[in-house]
Amino acid sequence: MSVQSGDFTMGVQSDVKGLMEKLKKEEAGIDAKFKVNSSKKRPIKEQVGYISNRPKGYPSTAKAFKKEFEKDMPKEKDLEKDEHKWLSDRVQKLANSGKAFYHCSSAAIDVGVSSLTLDQKKTFKKMIEKNSN
Repeated sequence: MSVQSGDFTMGVQSDVKGLMEKLKKEEAGIDAKFKVNSSKKRPIKEQVGYISNRPKGYPSTAKAFKKEFEKDMPKEKDLEKDEHKWLSDRVQKLANSGKAFYHCSSAAIDVGVSSLTLDQKKTFKKMIEKNSN
């Protein structure tokens, strides 16, 4: 789950951690896997790696890549120099626009929710949404 906000990352992180603690108190059996996984600014190069190694997770970028290069996006290690530059430029442009890749502008926090039940995930999402309004 990725939490996006225009607020300063540390404020967002402390808000998210507070909500996580609140949910842990309200719900029995939540384990240590429910934690903040990442709250640091992600370099463009690292984001390019995430995208090229998991293109199904980034369908609009994978589609744009296929349109530009007339092939499916290869893994990072197999990207040609021009493909890597194109992908880096796209990530930078979208990150700067505030429309995508929020980690690159320090406006996202990854929270590990895989150990939560579906109901717990929904409850946590509602808590975040309520807190951000």
